This record gives sequence, C-alpha cells and structure tokens, in this order.
Amino acid sequence: MRNSKIFDALDSLVNLFIPRRCGVCGDVLVRNERQLCTNCIQNMPLTRFWLEERNPMAERLNERIQERLVSDDIKGREPFSFALALYYYRENYRELSKKLKYKADIALGRYVAAALGRKAASCEFLKD
Repeated sequence: MRNSKIFDALDSLVNLFIPRRCGVCGDVLVRNERQLCTNCIQNMPLTRFWLEERNPMAERLNERIQERLVSDDIKGREPFSFALALYYYRENYRELSKKLKYKADIALGRYVAAALGRKAASCEFLKD
C-alpha cells in the first residue's frame, strides 16, 4: 500500500511538469485516463468489424490476395483471410494511426492493441 502512495505521488509530480496527453485530441489526461481521454474513447468511430464475418476490410484484403495469386500465376485459391480494425481512420483518429505507425508510440500501441484484442476475443467466428 505504501509503495502505491509513493508511485501515485511521483506520477502526479511528473504529470505536473510533463503532462500526459490524449493520443487523439491532445488534451491533458486526468488521473485515471491512460493514453486516450474519456471523450475520445466514447466518440471513437468504431468499425464493429468484429461483428461481421465478412466485412469490407476483409473483402479488400481477399481481393488483393486473389490479384496477387493471379499475377504470380499461382494455382488454386487461398482460404478466406479475415481482417479487423478497431476504428475508422477519420478526423483526429488519423493522428492516432500516425502516432502508432510513424512515431512508434509503444504505450499507445499496446493500449489500442488491447482494445482490439478484447473485441476480437468476443468474436465468435475467430474462436478457432
């Protein structure tokens, strides 16, 4: 318990001088927020692709796989590949993607990956 109080005090002190900011809107995060502010989490444009066995992202992926097979003159069809995305890349959420891709924000990446993982774990057709 004592270490927790010390950690909380140090965390508060660090945040006073180097405030943590939301990965989407850039607002300063409050004490219990991690990586994204509550407002951006609530307004995230979720794809809900984990609810659709064949979703637009997966269909595009499969079209590209088939094009590659034809262009490389490979016989037979690849089995259906599944694809998921947590959110649509629009508005400020594009910045989130850029931070993940180009700035290698590991903590943010873990946060987003865990959120997508929770959605995928609830997906019945991904159980196998």
